[in-house]
Amino acid sequence: MSRRSPKRSRGASRGPSPAWQRSKWTKTATRLLIILFRCRWGCPARKNIPAGTGKRKDSRNTCCALCGINAAGRGSWESSSSSLTLLCLTRSSPAAMVQFTRALFIFGLAAAVLANPTPTIKKRTVAAVESDIATISSQVNTLDTDVKAFPTSGGTLLQALTIHSAATTLGTTLTKSNTDAAGLTFSESDASTILSSVQAFEPTILDALSGIVARKAAFNALPVGGIPALVLQDLKNLNASTIAFANALIAAAPADIKATATALEQSIASPFASAIAAYS
Repeated sequence: MSRRSPKRSRGASRGPSPAWQRSKWTKTATRLLIILFRCRWGCPARKNIPAGTGKRKDSRNTCCALCGINAAGRGSWESSSSSLTLLCLTRSSPAAMVQFTRALFIFGLAAAVLANPTPTIKKRTVAAVESDIATISSQVNTLDTDVKAFPTSGGTLLQALTIHSAATTLGTTLTKSNTDAAGLTFSESDASTILSSVQAFEPTILDALSGIVARKAAFNALPVGGIPALVLQDLKNLNASTIAFANALIAAAPADIKATATALEQSIASPFASAIAAYS
């Protein structure tokens, strides 16, 4: 009793897989590029072509091994049964050569796209924003600790640069957090959690800003000039990043939480403005 092969379902895919097709396109494009290079610059029949004519001096000369044009006349410069004669024809006309090169370039580009699929874009989530806020909280604590470690008199350049480094790191995280929060919509539960997390480290931000203002004279007294200007730039950058992130959070919050979030933003923005004014 013969065994019948299982029938292919209507929904089953037929033909080569996408990966195989990409490999085939890539190999074909590579071969055409090699052929184009050899025909344009390495053709043995090239020396037999008078300049500007595009024709051989003698049709009985040695054949072009690449294009299949032979001395017996089965293939001529203008016509040949070979599928690659087009490469020789293009040499007889600069315009044709340009058109062929363009077509080959487009073909190669398409093959490259097929061989390299578009990378997966990481989806932004509320969990990512919550993780960012946890990082911000830790970095705010670090900044505040570094500010407190710098005395109101007799501080060192290394201590001042440590504060600058902490401010720069915090600014980078705030920028990333703004990107992660953009376009999201928080649920009531998520918005409440995020709001509580920000409210938890708000006093630390205010303490760090107050400490920076109180240490202006100490920064001015450092033997290396320019530190107060560096502090001012850090304050401006942090202020811009903080406001941008706060606005993204407010935009994502439910309507009944927006007012509280806006008030929290203003409570942080005001001390930033005072600190910037102190160093301006």
